[in-house]
Amino acid sequence: MNVLLINPPNRYHDKNRREAFFPIGLGYIAGSLLEDGHKVTILDIHALNLSDQDVIQFIADSKWDVVGISAMSTQFNYVK
Repeated sequence: MNVLLINPPNRYHDKNRREAFFPIGLGYIAGSLLEDGHKVTILDIHALNLSDQDVIQFIADSKWDVVGISAMSTQFNYVK
């Protein structure tokens, strides 16, 4: 299975803050999926400073069987 895990920006309105931390929760999920033989990609939108169009293009350019989005309530507006 080809899986994409997405980490949305932490501060949607504050693009100037560049501090980024590896999404450890997605790392645990990815590790478990990899152990089961799946192909996993983590797209960290915040760390890569991607635009909305970049994200849409990345998702559209590949065939994903499953797309998972990690989000906290403060990221709801971006994720929806």
